[in-house]
Amino acid sequence: MGTLGRILLAALEAVFRLGDAVGVRGARWEWKKQNWRRLLDERVSGWENLERGVRARTRMCPECRTLVPRGDRTCSSCGASLRGVPGGGPGRLLRLLFPSVRPATTILITLIITTLIITLIIIFIICYICFINVKAFSGIRSIRILF
Repeated sequence: MGTLGRILLAALEAVFRLGDAVGVRGARWEWKKQNWRRLLDERVSGWENLERGVRARTRMCPECRTLVPRGDRTCSSCGASLRGVPGGGPGRLLRLLFPSVRPATTILITLIITTLIITLIIIFIICYICFINVKAFSGIRSIRILF
């Protein structure tokens, strides 16, 4: 994220130089520049903190504050359960990006239902197209299927 932060900061500074070259001046412009720099620094710091959390190989025991390897379920020092303590890694990144989606079964069920609905819509459209040529009150003999 450091490279992305530097690129964004350089782009923001270029916008500031462009504004200065065009003749944008005044206390309000200076305030906006400072505010935008601060907001960008906060955003980049948040991204860097997220990256550190995802890359972390350890997590902290809530009872004794000992650093425990990410895969352990209990603290090696005091024996406390580490259930509920974020473990870092790609799973943590996914939970931060999609906080409401937890288990993979939820995603699979959603995909299956979506596929079923799309299939039903396609079948309905095909049936509509196939039977659109039915003549009113003329019976089944006038049905033409478009295959």
